[in-house]
Amino acid sequence: MKKFLVIFISVTFFLFSANLFADTAKAKPAVAVVDLQAKEGVSKDIAAMLSDYLRTQLFNTDRYIMVTRENMEAILKEQNFQQSGCTSQECVVQMGQMLGVSKIFTGTLGAIGSIYLLNIKMLNIETGEIEKAESEKVTGGKEGLLEAIEIIASKMTGSEIEKTLTKIIKDSTPANIPPEPTYIETNKKGYKEYKNKKDGSILIYIPAGEFTMGSNKHGNEKPVHTVYLDGYFISKYEITFEQYDRFCSETGRNKPTDAGWGRGTRPVMNVDWYDAVAYCKWAGMSLPTEAQWEKAARGGESYKYSGSNDLKDVGWYLKNAGTKTYYVGEKKSNEYGIYDMSGNVWEWCSDWYAKRYYKSSPKNNSKGPSSGSYRVRRGGGWFNYAYYCRCAYRYYLKPSVSNAGVGFRTVKIVEK
Repeated sequence: MKKFLVIFISVTFFLFSANLFADTAKAKPAVAVVDLQAKEGVSKDIAAMLSDYLRTQLFNTDRYIMVTRENMEAILKEQNFQQSGCTSQECVVQMGQMLGVSKIFTGTLGAIGSIYLLNIKMLNIETGEIEKAESEKVTGGKEGLLEAIEIIASKMTGSEIEKTLTKIIKDSTPANIPPEPTYIETNKKGYKEYKNKKDGSILIYIPAGEFTMGSNKHGNEKPVHTVYLDGYFISKYEITFEQYDRFCSETGRNKPTDAGWGRGTRPVMNVDWYDAVAYCKWAGMSLPTEAQWEKAARGGESYKYSGSNDLKDVGWYLKNAGTKTYYVGEKKSNEYGIYDMSGNVWEWCSDWYAKRYYKSSPKNNSKGPSSGSYRVRRGGGWFNYAYYCRCAYRYYLKPSVSNAGVGFRTVKIVEK
């Protein structure tokens, strides 16, 4: 009976995963990450945080179906398998067999003074052998550890940073340029709302002016700096399936999968950066710059998340979303009257990503680096911890990658 239940749970999880990534699931192996073993000089919390970061990095390669921490714990609990203390290679392989994965990532994290020693190996569950192993000596604290995880994940999956992508974006701009947004009303927060007639989006006008961008506490968010932006419109909600489906129907594009969760006013997902740009062209809009996105997310306030210091009030994330997205606008808005900028789905920005861009970025109307290999995404998603949903958090993704965690919203610069 116990064996049957384990098989049932495993099959249920993989059916969910296959549905979640239906377009590529057949070609992707299922993998799991075992929490790094904390050695002398390292806390279990740090080791767990890095393990979660490794999961995120592997997920972002778009090469694997990832077993989440929650699913892994549920399956092992049903087997009465004690994950704690399972450190030998033989034990980890046994764990991988119970999870039904083809590969499992494990390793250790120790420290000697200010130097961290990070070791990660990838085990082939079928052969029981180490398929790949990487080690890094790390300085620079948490920031250095996160960067080391990124490097190791790239090496182990063969996805090192590529040269600038040059995929051609099909011009889907209609012959008739969409009319300018039409004023509707001033919202309860005191900001003017407009309607984009092309796609039906409600837009909020963000007045010209300065705002404080970044954070001095976290790596690529440094330094805190002042940025001036001209006035612009930004969509009140994330672009929905309803809107994107209309775009697809009018332009002959394939509609993205909704993973069985439903379409309507759920945020569109499974769209890459090029899809988002094409939609923007069709709607007479554009993707927000990273600076435009962060100013809108902050809402003129200094909250950690967009509209609150308590994420559950304003966003859908790992602890309250379950395993899916939610209809836009169900949580509280921020001080501009904008919804879902923390959580639900990540949002594409127009900028190329550069880790240290803030150290030399222009003060006025910053548009990001002139080239790169990755595009910026912001806001965190339904499957992320709160840390990733902060207003200041910066992350990136290959522009050609689409998955169930990334969507977008639009902006329009006010004509002078």
